[in-house]
Amino acid sequence: MVIIVFGLPGSGKSHFATRLAKSIRAIYYNTDAIRLELYPDKRSYTVEEKKTVYREMAARATTALKDSGMVILDGTFHRHDTRELLAGLLPAGTPVKFIEVTAPEATAMERVSRPRKLTEAGPGVYYKIKQEWEPLGDPHLVLDSLKHVDEMLGEATRYLTQGEKPVS
Repeated sequence: MVIIVFGLPGSGKSHFATRLAKSIRAIYYNTDAIRLELYPDKRSYTVEEKKTVYREMAARATTALKDSGMVILDGTFHRHDTRELLAGLLPAGTPVKFIEVTAPEATAMERVSRPRKLTEAGPGVYYKIKQEWEPLGDPHLVLDSLKHVDEMLGEATRYLTQGEKPVS
């Protein structure tokens, strides 16, 4: 199974996704880490750059699925075309579940205004992605990152393992 954890910059998705990966023993890939590997000198956050990152992420996930039954992919995945590109690059029949992580704008802005290890995406990138945001219409779990991470993990585990009705 591939679990796509997505949301706006500063939503708390990476904080959550790394803990979920550890909790369920999944292999974890982050778009920011892959972007740094592919573009070590300068990152532009263009649509084409994102597509290149997502293609690489899908290739790594495909390989990882052979070794592990669970892979978590962490990124904004804010447009339909990039979500479809990623899902289309995975092996046919791969189950894919989406978990959206949200935060109030003030919280996200506080987070993106601080230096972070893997990304330099600040307020400008936040607002650009927010403006381009295309909501996921398919049923999926939505988590508020103001909740304690343990509560988020519990909700995610139930969603992934017990087939609860997803929240859209």
